[in-house]
Amino acid sequence: MGAWVANIDYDLDSWMGSLSSLLKNKKLSEIVIPGTHNSGSYPISIGSRQTGEMLDLSEFTNGGPINPRLLHLIKTVGPGWAKCQEHSIVDQLKMGNRYLDLRVFCDEQTDEYYLEHYFIGSNLTDELMRIAQFLNSHVEEVVILDMRSVQNCSDSLVIRLMEKIGKVFEEKLAHPPSVTDSLPTYGQLVAEGTTVVVALNYSLSKDDVFQGFDWLWDSKAHMIDPFANTVKKEVLKKFYHRQNLRTSTTQITICFADHFNSNPSRNCSWIDWLWRC
Repeated sequence: MGAWVANIDYDLDSWMGSLSSLLKNKKLSEIVIPGTHNSGSYPISIGSRQTGEMLDLSEFTNGGPINPRLLHLIKTVGPGWAKCQEHSIVDQLKMGNRYLDLRVFCDEQTDEYYLEHYFIGSNLTDELMRIAQFLNSHVEEVVILDMRSVQNCSDSLVIRLMEKIGKVFEEKLAHPPSVTDSLPTYGQLVAEGTTVVVALNYSLSKDDVFQGFDWLWDSKAHMIDPFANTVKKEVLKKFYHRQNLRTSTTQITICFADHFNSNPSRNCSWIDWLWRC
Protein backbone atom coordinates (compact mmCIF):
# COMPACT_ATOMS: atom_id res chain seq x y z
CA MET A 1 0.00 0.00 0.00
CA GLY A 2 2.76 2.43 0.92
CA ALA A 3 4.29 2.38 -2.56
CA TRP A 4 1.23 3.87 -4.24
CA VAL A 5 0.25 6.10 -1.35
CA ALA A 6 3.61 7.82 -1.68
CA ASN A 7 2.63 8.95 -5.20
CA ILE A 8 -0.36 10.96 -4.00
CA ASP A 9 0.13 14.71 -3.84
CA TYR A 10 0.02 16.11 -0.31
CA ASP A 11 1.32 19.05 1.70
CA LEU A 12 3.19 18.25 4.90
CA ASP A 13 1.24 20.81 6.93
CA SER A 14 -2.06 19.15 5.96
CA TRP A 15 -1.11 15.61 5.01
CA MET A 16 -3.91 14.00 7.04
CA GLY A 17 -6.53 16.07 5.26
CA SER A 18 -4.90 15.34 1.91
CA LEU A 19 -5.11 11.61 2.61
CA SER A 20 -8.46 11.69 4.41
CA SER A 21 -10.13 9.30 1.97
CA LEU A 22 -7.50 6.69 2.80
CA LEU A 23 -7.20 7.44 6.52
CA LYS A 24 -10.86 7.82 7.45
CA ASN A 25 -11.43 4.17 8.38
CA LYS A 26 -8.04 3.69 10.00
CA LYS A 27 -7.95 3.54 13.78
CA LEU A 28 -5.24 5.56 15.50
CA SER A 29 -3.65 2.23 16.41
CA GLU A 30 -3.32 1.47 12.69
CA ILE A 31 -1.45 4.64 11.78
CA VAL A 32 2.18 5.35 12.60
CA ILE A 33 2.20 8.93 13.87
CA PRO A 34 5.32 11.00 13.03
CA GLY A 35 6.47 13.03 16.02
CA THR A 36 9.30 14.90 17.67
CA HIS A 37 11.34 14.08 20.76
CA ASN A 38 11.41 16.72 23.53
CA SER A 39 9.39 18.98 21.26
CA GLY A 40 9.66 22.07 23.45
CA SER A 41 13.45 22.01 23.80
CA TYR A 42 14.14 24.16 20.73
CA PRO A 43 14.85 27.45 22.65
CA ILE A 44 17.43 25.85 24.96
CA SER A 45 20.85 27.45 24.74
CA ILE A 46 23.86 28.25 26.91
CA GLY A 47 22.55 30.20 29.87
CA SER A 48 19.17 28.48 29.94
CA ARG A 49 17.96 27.77 33.44
CA GLN A 50 18.62 24.23 34.60
CA THR A 51 15.61 22.27 35.90
CA GLY A 52 17.29 19.18 37.36
CA GLU A 53 20.49 17.25 37.82
CA MET A 54 21.81 16.14 34.45
CA LEU A 55 24.32 13.75 35.95
CA ASP A 56 24.85 12.01 39.25
CA LEU A 57 28.32 13.32 40.08
CA SER A 58 28.50 11.94 43.60
CA GLU A 59 30.75 9.04 42.57
CA PHE A 60 33.30 11.51 41.23
CA THR A 61 33.23 13.90 44.20
CA ASN A 62 33.03 11.45 47.14
CA GLY A 63 30.26 13.60 48.52
CA GLY A 64 32.33 16.78 48.34
CA PRO A 65 31.78 19.92 46.27
CA ILE A 66 31.72 19.67 42.48
CA ASN A 67 34.83 20.89 40.72
CA PRO A 68 33.99 24.33 39.26
CA ARG A 69 35.51 23.34 35.91
CA LEU A 70 33.28 20.28 35.71
CA LEU A 71 30.24 22.35 36.64
CA HIS A 72 31.13 24.89 33.96
CA LEU A 73 31.47 22.08 31.42
CA ILE A 74 27.99 20.79 32.27
CA LYS A 75 26.44 24.25 31.95
CA THR A 76 28.09 24.89 28.57
CA VAL A 77 27.90 21.46 26.96
CA GLY A 78 24.65 20.37 28.61
CA PRO A 79 22.27 22.71 26.72
CA GLY A 80 23.56 21.49 23.38
CA TRP A 81 22.84 17.92 24.43
CA ALA A 82 19.44 18.77 25.92
CA LYS A 83 18.25 20.64 22.83
CA CYS A 84 16.56 18.01 20.68
CA GLN A 85 14.83 20.30 18.16
CA GLU A 86 15.83 23.39 16.25
CA HIS A 87 12.40 24.32 14.92
CA SER A 88 9.49 25.81 16.86
CA ILE A 89 6.55 23.58 17.71
CA VAL A 90 4.35 25.30 15.12
CA ASP A 91 7.02 24.65 12.49
CA GLN A 92 7.23 21.05 13.66
CA LEU A 93 3.48 20.77 12.99
CA LYS A 94 3.84 22.44 9.60
CA MET A 95 6.53 19.87 8.77
CA GLY A 96 3.99 17.11 9.27
CA ASN A 97 4.66 15.97 12.81
CA ARG A 98 1.46 15.08 14.65
CA TYR A 99 2.84 13.89 17.99
CA LEU A 100 4.46 16.29 20.46
CA ASP A 101 6.57 14.96 23.33
CA LEU A 102 5.97 17.51 26.10
CA ARG A 103 8.01 17.46 29.32
CA VAL A 104 6.32 19.85 31.78
CA PHE A 105 8.07 21.92 34.42
CA CYS A 106 6.14 24.05 36.93
CA ASP A 107 7.74 27.25 38.17
CA GLU A 108 6.18 27.55 41.60
CA GLN A 109 7.53 31.07 42.09
CA THR A 110 5.72 32.49 39.07
CA ASP A 111 3.00 29.82 38.61
CA GLU A 112 4.15 29.50 35.00
CA TYR A 113 4.36 26.26 33.02
CA TYR A 114 7.34 25.47 30.81
CA LEU A 115 8.53 22.66 28.59
CA GLU A 116 11.88 21.29 29.64
CA HIS A 117 14.62 18.81 29.00
CA TYR A 118 16.92 19.33 31.97
CA PHE A 119 16.85 23.03 31.00
CA ILE A 120 13.92 25.44 30.57
CA GLY A 121 12.57 25.41 27.02
CA SER A 122 9.46 27.14 25.72
CA ASN A 123 6.51 28.52 27.66
CA LEU A 124 3.77 25.88 27.65
CA THR A 125 0.85 28.32 27.84
CA ASP A 126 2.11 30.13 24.74
CA GLU A 127 2.62 26.84 22.92
CA LEU A 128 -0.93 25.69 23.68
CA MET A 129 -2.32 28.88 22.11
CA ARG A 130 -0.14 28.44 19.01
CA ILE A 131 -1.20 24.80 18.62
CA ALA A 132 -4.85 25.85 18.89
CA GLN A 133 -4.32 28.46 16.17
CA PHE A 134 -2.72 25.84 13.92
CA LEU A 135 -5.67 23.50 14.41
CA ASN A 136 -8.17 26.28 13.71
CA SER A 137 -6.73 26.53 10.21
CA HIS A 138 -6.06 22.77 9.80
CA VAL A 139 -9.36 21.20 10.82
CA GLU A 140 -8.56 17.75 9.39
CA GLU A 141 -5.28 17.29 11.25
CA VAL A 142 -5.17 15.23 14.46
CA VAL A 143 -2.50 16.25 16.98
CA ILE A 144 -1.35 14.29 20.03
CA LEU A 145 -0.03 16.21 23.04
CA ASP A 146 1.73 13.73 25.31
CA MET A 147 2.86 15.12 28.66
CA ARG A 148 5.24 12.27 29.38
CA SER A 149 6.73 13.81 32.50
CA VAL A 150 5.70 16.49 34.99
CA GLN A 151 8.44 18.02 37.13
CA ASN A 152 8.31 20.29 40.18
CA CYS A 153 4.51 20.41 40.17
CA SER A 154 2.06 20.14 43.03
CA ASP A 155 -1.31 18.47 42.50
CA SER A 156 -3.02 21.86 42.48
CA LEU A 157 -0.73 23.16 39.74
CA VAL A 158 -1.32 20.06 37.62
CA ILE A 159 -5.09 20.42 38.01
CA ARG A 160 -4.84 24.10 37.09
CA LEU A 161 -2.89 23.13 33.97
CA MET A 162 -5.62 20.67 32.98
CA GLU A 163 -8.19 23.45 33.43
CA LYS A 164 -6.09 25.70 31.20
CA ILE A 165 -5.86 23.01 28.51
CA GLY A 166 -9.61 22.48 28.71
CA LYS A 167 -10.27 26.18 28.13
CA VAL A 168 -7.83 26.41 25.21
CA PHE A 169 -9.11 23.43 23.21
CA GLU A 170 -12.66 22.98 24.57
CA GLU A 171 -14.76 20.90 22.12
CA LYS A 172 -11.65 19.85 20.16
CA LEU A 173 -10.57 17.49 22.96
CA ALA A 174 -10.92 13.82 22.02
CA HIS A 175 -12.14 11.45 24.72
CA PRO A 176 -10.22 8.21 25.35
CA PRO A 177 -11.92 4.87 24.72
CA SER A 178 -13.03 2.66 27.57
CA VAL A 179 -10.69 -0.06 28.75
CA THR A 180 -12.30 -2.68 26.49
CA ASP A 181 -12.77 -0.51 23.39
CA SER A 182 -10.30 -0.02 20.57
CA LEU A 183 -9.08 3.43 19.56
CA PRO A 184 -11.28 5.68 17.41
CA THR A 185 -10.70 6.06 13.71
CA TYR A 186 -9.21 9.15 12.15
CA GLY A 187 -12.54 9.73 10.37
CA GLN A 188 -14.49 9.64 13.63
CA LEU A 189 -12.26 12.24 15.26
CA VAL A 190 -12.45 14.62 12.31
CA ALA A 191 -16.21 14.20 11.90
CA GLU A 192 -16.74 15.00 15.58
CA GLY A 193 -14.24 17.87 15.51
CA THR A 194 -12.26 16.26 18.33
CA THR A 195 -8.80 16.47 16.82
CA VAL A 196 -6.68 16.97 19.95
CA VAL A 197 -5.53 13.98 22.01
CA VAL A 198 -4.10 15.06 25.37
CA ALA A 199 -2.24 12.39 27.34
CA LEU A 200 -0.68 12.70 30.78
CA ASN A 201 1.73 10.63 32.86
CA TYR A 202 0.92 11.77 36.39
CA SER A 203 -0.95 10.47 39.42
CA LEU A 204 -2.45 12.71 42.06
CA SER A 205 -1.07 12.02 45.52
CA LYS A 206 -4.52 11.56 47.06
CA ASP A 207 -6.74 10.55 44.16
CA ASP A 208 -5.81 8.75 40.94
CA VAL A 209 -8.87 10.08 39.11
CA PHE A 210 -8.88 13.56 37.58
CA GLN A 211 -12.43 14.63 38.24
CA GLY A 212 -13.94 16.66 35.41
CA PHE A 213 -11.23 15.85 32.88
CA ASP A 214 -12.82 12.89 31.10
CA TRP A 215 -10.97 13.89 27.92
CA LEU A 216 -7.60 13.05 29.48
CA TRP A 217 -5.76 10.04 28.04
CA ASP A 218 -3.34 7.86 30.01
CA SER A 219 0.14 8.28 28.53
CA LYS A 220 1.36 4.92 29.80
CA ALA A 221 -1.72 3.02 28.65
CA HIS A 222 -2.26 4.58 25.24
CA MET A 223 1.23 5.44 23.94
CA ILE A 224 3.67 2.78 22.78
CA ASP A 225 6.88 2.89 24.81
CA PRO A 226 9.66 2.37 23.79
CA PHE A 227 9.09 4.41 20.66
CA ALA A 228 9.98 3.48 17.12
CA ASN A 229 12.87 5.95 17.13
CA THR A 230 13.51 5.88 13.39
CA VAL A 231 12.35 7.27 10.05
CA LYS A 232 13.57 4.25 8.09
CA LYS A 233 10.84 1.91 6.89
CA GLU A 234 12.85 -1.30 7.19
CA VAL A 235 13.90 -0.49 10.75
CA LEU A 236 10.28 0.31 11.55
CA LYS A 237 9.14 -3.08 10.26
CA LYS A 238 11.61 -4.84 12.52
CA PHE A 239 10.41 -2.73 15.43
CA TYR A 240 6.83 -3.86 14.85
CA HIS A 241 7.73 -7.52 14.75
CA ARG A 242 10.04 -7.27 17.76
CA GLN A 243 7.44 -5.44 19.89
CA ASN A 244 4.56 -7.55 18.56
CA LEU A 245 2.55 -4.42 17.77
CA ARG A 246 0.75 -5.66 14.70
CA THR A 247 -2.37 -6.67 16.61
CA SER A 248 -2.49 -3.82 19.16
CA THR A 249 -5.79 -1.92 19.06
CA THR A 250 -5.44 0.19 22.20
CA GLN A 251 -2.08 1.96 21.78
CA ILE A 252 -0.70 4.61 19.46
CA THR A 253 2.62 4.02 17.71
CA ILE A 254 4.94 7.02 17.42
CA CYS A 255 7.86 7.43 15.03
CA PHE A 256 10.30 10.15 16.05
CA ALA A 257 12.12 12.35 13.58
CA ASP A 258 15.90 12.54 13.81
CA HIS A 259 17.64 14.76 16.37
CA PHE A 260 17.51 18.42 15.28
CA ASN A 261 15.58 17.43 12.15
CA SER A 262 11.83 17.62 12.60
CA ASN A 263 11.07 17.26 8.90
CA PRO A 264 10.64 13.56 8.05
CA SER A 265 10.48 14.34 4.33
CA ARG A 266 14.19 15.13 4.37
CA ASN A 267 15.00 11.61 5.51
CA CYS A 268 12.67 9.37 3.52
CA SER A 269 9.35 9.15 1.78
CA TRP A 270 7.66 8.83 5.14
CA ILE A 271 4.14 8.31 3.83
CA ASP A 272 5.44 4.78 3.15
CA TRP A 273 5.21 3.98 6.84
CA LEU A 274 1.84 5.48 7.71
CA TRP A 275 0.30 2.02 7.78
CA ARG A 276 1.45 -0.99 9.68
CA CYS A 277 3.40 -3.50 7.66
